[in-house]
Amino acid sequence: MYSFKVELNVGFNAALELLKDALQAENFGTASEIDVQATVKKKANMDMLGYRIVGACIPIVAKKIIDADADAGNLLPCNIVVRELEGNKSVISFMNPKMVLGLANNEDIAKLADDAYDELQKVKQRLLK
Repeated sequence: MYSFKVELNVGFNAALELLKDALQAENFGTASEIDVQATVKKKANMDMLGYRIVGACIPIVAKKIIDADADAGNLLPCNIVVRELEGNKSVISFMNPKMVLGLANNEDIAKLADDAYDELQKVKQRLLK
C-alpha cells in the first residue's frame, strides 16, 4: 500500500495544526507545504474542500538517503496529505516511505525507509491520542 491514514473528528485547520505539532514532537522538519485548495481556486477557478500536502522529513535520515544515492532526493520528502471531509472531519494520509523509497532499489535506502516508516507511525499514533 502506498499510504496509510487516520480519520480525525476535527476540522481541517485543527487537523493541520495537530499534524504539525505531532511532526515537531517526533523531530520531523516541514520541507514544504502546498495549499492545493487555494491553487485550484486561483488557477482553475474551481472550489474544493481543504487539501494540503505537507512535505516532511527527518533531516538526518534525508541526508543519509541522499548520501546513499544523490538522485534519491527525487523521492523526498515524505508527503502527508491533510484532507477536509464533510461534517467537520478530516483525514491525514501518510506516504509509505517503504514503497516510494523502494524505487531506489538500494539496500541502504531500504533500511532508512523502514526507519522513516516507523517514525511516521509514531506521528500517526500521536494524532490518535
